[in-house]
This record gives sequence, C-alpha cells and structure tokens, in this order.
Amino acid sequence: MKISKKILLLIAVAGIFSLKAIAQGTIPDDPDEGVPLDGGLSIAIVAGVSYGAKRLMKKKQATADVVAKETTEK
Repeated sequence: MKISKKILLLIAVAGIFSLKAIAQGTIPDDPDEGVPLDGGLSIAIVAGVSYGAKRLMKKKQATADVVAKETTEK
C-alpha cells in the first residue's frame, strides 16, 4: 500500500506539535519564574524557510527549462 507524501508530512507535523506540547511542562506556582512562550514559532519559521526554498528551486528549474527550450529552437 502506497502512502502519499502529504499524509506522511501531516503525521510528522502532528507528532512534532504533540511533542512540543508535552515538553512545555506545568505552569510554575511563582509567576516570576516565567514560562517559555515559543508557541511553535520555531516550527513555523522552519516551515516557511523550507517552503520558500522549494518554491525557489521550482522557479529556477522552470527558468532553466525555458532557456533550454529556447536554445534548442534556434
């Protein structure tokens, strides 16, 4: 049975978010101690950078394909 890449990605992201939620721990009794408020921002940044890199690679490949097609037509 072939599992699509989107389903595997969804499972991986859900697993990462659940691990981050468990790792937060309990809220301290003393409010001056503070609680780390990451909120998954690091994951969002990594996802954005990855998506941007993917889009850039696709754009470069499309440009290379157009240039290659133009050179073979001449």
